[in-house]
Amino acid sequence: MAELANLTDSSFKQWKFYKYENLLKKPQEFRDFIIKEMDIEDIYSIIKIIKSSGICVDIHGLKKHQSLFEEIIKDIQDKYGDESEKILMDLVEQQKVFESLFLFLEQLKKHFFTNIAKVPTEYEVVTYLISLEIFLSQCFDRGSNIPEARIQKRYPYVIDVKSQSSINKHSLYNTAYEGAIESSGMILKYFIFNKSPFKGVKRNISPLIAKVTTAHIDFCHIWINLNNILELWKYSDVEMEGRFDQEETKMLMKPLNRWLELNNLISNERFINLRNSWMMNKESEFMLDNPSIDFMDYTAIKKYENEKEQLTNSFVGLYFGSTELSEEINGIKLQQWIQAYHLLIHEAKSFLQRRNKNQMHNLNLNKLFICKKEEDWVRFFVRHEFSKEDAKVIIEFFTFNRQSEDLVDCPFIKVDDYLVMLPTMMAHSDAARALASNFLSKNINLSFKGTGFEKRIKARFNLTGINAKMLYKKTKGTEYECDIAFVLDNELFFVECKSHVQPYTTRQHCHLLSKLKDNAHQLNRIATYFSENINVVIEQLGLESDFVPTRINKLVLTTSMIGQPLYIDDCYIIDESSLTRFLDRCPPSVQQFGRKEFAEVYSQKFDIYKGVITAEKLRSLLEMPPQIEIIQNLFGERTFKVPFINLEITHLQLIMDTVHIGGPLGEFQEKLLKEHFNISEELLKNNVIV
Repeated sequence: MAELANLTDSSFKQWKFYKYENLLKKPQEFRDFIIKEMDIEDIYSIIKIIKSSGICVDIHGLKKHQSLFEEIIKDIQDKYGDESEKILMDLVEQQKVFESLFLFLEQLKKHFFTNIAKVPTEYEVVTYLISLEIFLSQCFDRGSNIPEARIQKRYPYVIDVKSQSSINKHSLYNTAYEGAIESSGMILKYFIFNKSPFKGVKRNISPLIAKVTTAHIDFCHIWINLNNILELWKYSDVEMEGRFDQEETKMLMKPLNRWLELNNLISNERFINLRNSWMMNKESEFMLDNPSIDFMDYTAIKKYENEKEQLTNSFVGLYFGSTELSEEINGIKLQQWIQAYHLLIHEAKSFLQRRNKNQMHNLNLNKLFICKKEEDWVRFFVRHEFSKEDAKVIIEFFTFNRQSEDLVDCPFIKVDDYLVMLPTMMAHSDAARALASNFLSKNINLSFKGTGFEKRIKARFNLTGINAKMLYKKTKGTEYECDIAFVLDNELFFVECKSHVQPYTTRQHCHLLSKLKDNAHQLNRIATYFSENINVVIEQLGLESDFVPTRINKLVLTTSMIGQPLYIDDCYIIDESSLTRFLDRCPPSVQQFGRKEFAEVYSQKFDIYKGVITAEKLRSLLEMPPQIEIIQNLFGERTFKVPFINLEITHLQLIMDTVHIGGPLGEFQEKLLKEHFNISEELLKNNVIV
């Protein structure tokens, strides 16, 4: 298991950042904790804890923990002596580099908006919101191939998105749209941090000022690049060369933990691919069943929207590991949370249908946004059969604050005494993804103990002829429960099923890895008991009385996508998607979609999908899931220059899209498809979605 060499105990300690952040609320407790850790850990492990705690780098320049940081530096020097000198010197230098980068970006942004754009500070929040709505609306229209003449007539000004790479128009504007939404949370939290007034619902903004304010999105993309490399430094390590200043000196950065980088990127890409595949399959089925559909017809549109909403429930099962949707968040069932979000989507679509009939004249929130006072939103939900109390909880959860991720998960923005909502963003949001992000950002425990996940996995095993059952024993007041146990080729398998919300950021992925280690610890406790009391296993699985397993395997099964093969504390980690496709004998595939055609080609390169299921084939899956083996070839090392800053970052990035729209395939795409799939030349040259 050489791929797992980076998963050391010190790495897992580094990922317990919630614990350290809570300790930091009482500085002396944090310092006492570090002093105790120094008695049992080496200096490298201590540095990892300090980095991940957030005490080291202050991106806002407040120096909130600087005195505590200096005290702990002195403690480390006293404990480790000369050994610490070079290590601490590097740590302090890296702290200065990151803080200087964020400070320089902040100064650059202030200079632009104060001295060049000259945006009135009193109304900079509403100006940004208006510019964001116009930007998103135009990106969506242009990506949908709305004629240029109609766009110029509809909007007070036009945007022009450019790219250095040769990608098609749809992908270009879709990327710009997603990037603007991703940056929205950072920008609003920047306004909150700077105590900018959220006022002016009826304030008219000039088109020129609104257009230039779009630069917030560009500045935020730079901030996101800096924050991404900072997170990789905090939760793993980053190599730095050169020194940062505002002159000609160039700074180079490169993440050192390639395993962690790949894990995060592949996990995200696999999850997006699964969602896209489900969506494309549903749309393809709908078009094949309704070949003559007229999307100008209201009934047809309603039918199509209903199909998409049903798919959302499937997405929720994917995100939360729930099929019944009966689990509760703050006393409200998941099904009701989905319904509440869908009501806002419908409200936004209805609003846009009315607004887009006319040209945008008065650029104010009251005309361009959905604006209601809180009591009106309460009445809105009550009209749709929510209780007044539940409506208030939902509104609070959906209102943006400094803990929110972006405007998708928290679509309400409090301006004056109104809660306003961007209609374009809301109309095209994914309810399942939004709710997962919302709950995850609030650090709500989403490891539901419902039986739905376990039931469907047991059913999958039993359909293949594998007798899978739950094990349970209570002895001396202690309970031992194994979610799933089965015997295959005389080998005994213990399975722990865990529902985890799909992570996205480096921080979220590291937190998930930490939770998976906890899950492995729990499974080891359970497996130890049943291994030592094999008679209980024999009785409950209905085995021969003289059964002795030739091997014991432990498996943590998670609903979130893994990005690298995982083997933690003698436990394999695998995701539900990879396991169920293996049990269904369904190898990785390439799909092609058209309005009246659909094709799917399965890989013949992986023997684990051929013939009967064996313990050896199952272990091969666990040691390297084919989905990961294929998709890791899509990533390569690239260096990019951060705009306006003398900084270059070398990192892994996607070098081939997993969705291809129109046009001939590139040489690298053809090579990869031929390597893993017996795909015909005719299919390779077919210009439809791949």
